[in-house]
Amino acid sequence: MFFLCLLSLGESKIRYPHRHSHRDHYVSNGAQIQRKTTDLPMNITGVKTDKTEGVYTVKDLKSLQKIVQSAYPLLVNETLSEAMEKTKYKVDRKQTSFNVEFETIKVAKEGKELKAVFNKGHVDVGYLAMTEKKEIKRFGTRIFHTRTEHVPRPLTDHEVKIIFDIVKEKIHN
Repeated sequence: MFFLCLLSLGESKIRYPHRHSHRDHYVSNGAQIQRKTTDLPMNITGVKTDKTEGVYTVKDLKSLQKIVQSAYPLLVNETLSEAMEKTKYKVDRKQTSFNVEFETIKVAKEGKELKAVFNKGHVDVGYLAMTEKKEIKRFGTRIFHTRTEHVPRPLTDHEVKIIFDIVKEKIHN
């Protein structure tokens, strides 16, 4: 009975061959060397936010434009209106972090005056995205040497979207 069980397992291997992952194999000095690379998932290592708010009440749009020119350089080229909400940001992407400088303006008409609420600051999102490179040296069935190396990798589009969702949440909260 046991033999038949082993025989049936052997047949299943023939019907459904094992699929190999992407690995490099080569032989050097009688040893078989196997290399394997795996992209590890991205980890968010920290989120820092520095945000200041300023509220101004002005008589007209020209006065509001002067305030924008003096204190809010990212919003200088925006056309202002009596009921508007704008957000501008500048992204500085580094090896392990996204530094986003932002400025927002929300203008509402209150009677004969305009009330403008400005938010200014930055959001720093630290991340760690690595590729694991493994090298295994074998002589026959014995493993003699294993080397694991973690190398930074570029972010995927989905991971960049996750980071920008975090930034948008921090800006608007």
